[in-house]
Amino acid sequence: MKIENRKLQIDVIDLLNELTGDDRRSLIDTLSCESDVIAAVCQQIVDGWTWNGSHGAGSLYTFSDSAYWPLESARRWIAKSRDAIADQELKNAEKEVARLKEKVAQLETDNWKLKDVAGYMRRHVQDVINEIAPDATGPIQSVKWNLERIMGGQQ
Repeated sequence: MKIENRKLQIDVIDLLNELTGDDRRSLIDTLSCESDVIAAVCQQIVDGWTWNGSHGAGSLYTFSDSAYWPLESARRWIAKSRDAIADQELKNAEKEVARLKEKVAQLETDNWKLKDVAGYMRRHVQDVINEIAPDATGPIQSVKWNLERIMGGQQ
C-alpha cells in the first residue's frame, strides 16, 4: 500500500497474498460474486484464458487421470454435471413456454370478450339511433349515417 497524490493505492496481488484464513476467504467469496470475475473464470474454464490472456494454474492442455489444479477440477466437474445442467435448462425453457402459452390463451379469451362487448355496444348504439331517429332527415340523417359508418353498419 502507498499514498500517492493524497490517494491510497493498494496492490491487489500483494493484498491477496497478505490475507490469510477467514479474511482471504471472505475477500475471495465477495469477488467470486462479481459478474466480471465470473465471466473471467468461465472464460478460463472454457478457453483456458481470460480476455486479457491471463490464466490460473493448470491448463487446457494438461492430461492426467486426476485434476490437480482448480481449473482442471472445474472443467471435470462441469463435464460430469453437463447432463444435469442441460436438463435443468430444458425444464426452465419448458416452464417458460407453458407460461407463455397460458398467457396467449388468456389474451385470446380476453380478445373474444372484448369483441363480444363491442358487438353488444354496436347493436345497442344502433338500436338507440333507430329509436331516436328512425326516419331522420337532414343533419340528423347525416349523423345517423356517420354513426352507422363508424359502427361498421352492423346491427
